[in-house]
Amino acid sequence: YNGTVSSWSLIWLAGNNLCQNRRQDIPISLMESSRMRMAITLLFLIISTCSWGKELPKLEGKPVLTISGKIENSNQNGAAVFDIAGLEKIGLVTMHTRNPWYNDQTSFEGIPMKKLMELVGAKGTVLSVTALNDYTTEIPIEDFTKYNVILAIKMNGQYMRVRDKGPLFIVYPYESNKELDNQVYYSRSAWQISKMVVE
Repeated sequence: YNGTVSSWSLIWLAGNNLCQNRRQDIPISLMESSRMRMAITLLFLIISTCSWGKELPKLEGKPVLTISGKIENSNQNGAAVFDIAGLEKIGLVTMHTRNPWYNDQTSFEGIPMKKLMELVGAKGTVLSVTALNDYTTEIPIEDFTKYNVILAIKMNGQYMRVRDKGPLFIVYPYESNKELDNQVYYSRSAWQISKMVVE
């Protein structure tokens, strides 16, 4: 009898310990599951924030450039509209190069076209560019990454006037890459730009 009681006692103790361990495991599992859900939610929010539209510079002065078409970010009726100050806020870089339109090496300051396309959320492969005189050219968007093309707003330290190919001029680094020294890329170098359409 004592042996039976002892055996049952051992079984009861083992079972009780097992139940207690299982009861302890349940909150831990739930807690881990809750933490996992929170981590996934935070990751989703971070990814979503990165993919959501970037805020465009506020339009304060006279508009000089309108970008439309296949873009994700806009600030005016589905288009991205910029004044000179807004373009400058994107960040300027300097390019020194010789080109067919000026005798000496020229210094240009402008916005990297790659950065501009990223800002407006361009989703196309071709950029159709229109000048004030209605001249139109098409540029593969991959050019902007491949050749570090800029949208110049200054030449030799001065804002570009309309009669000096301003206010906006697409410039390639012609001198640093012989591949660019031909009519194909000269024709893509539109000036007096007013509109762009991402296609």
